[in-house]
Amino acid sequence: MAGFALSMRDRGLRVRGLISASLGMGDGGSRQVLMNIDTGKTFDTAAWCHPLSVFTASDDQNEQASGIMGSIVPSGADLALFHQFTDAEARGRGVASEIRSIVDSGIPFLTTVHRHQYAAWQAFTNRDFVLLPPSLHAMYSWIDTMRNEQMSSSLSCLEKPVPEVAQALQLST
Repeated sequence: MAGFALSMRDRGLRVRGLISASLGMGDGGSRQVLMNIDTGKTFDTAAWCHPLSVFTASDDQNEQASGIMGSIVPSGADLALFHQFTDAEARGRGVASEIRSIVDSGIPFLTTVHRHQYAAWQAFTNRDFVLLPPSLHAMYSWIDTMRNEQMSSSLSCLEKPVPEVAQALQLST
């Protein structure tokens, strides 16, 4: 999703949110981090990247995520992204209220949903979303359709796992 986000910014879209990215390590390895699309700032928060996470991040990390996602509607965006709908959002915690505000505002929103969370996602969205296959081509087609035809649902999700998307961006230290 990171490569998609950056390419949409290159197209002139105001893309905002939190996405998962691989951070290159000095030893040649990498680790997953969350990245604020606006600032490029990364957060080493493994708890946010697990599909069954109950959002065990610290209070400070929770506030940061809520602040980042909560700033999208007042500041405006052409597209909002969030790395993954987790158990925390399914339970109304995490950034559930921020996602709801984004969706209610009509800003196109894209996230990933693990198959274990699919029923919770359906309930959260009241089944008003577009399910995309896990591919960059599907994401490009969806946003192009959104921009050209104003689809009835501005909400979309990718089924996890998304290997070619998850590896689309390598950040270096």
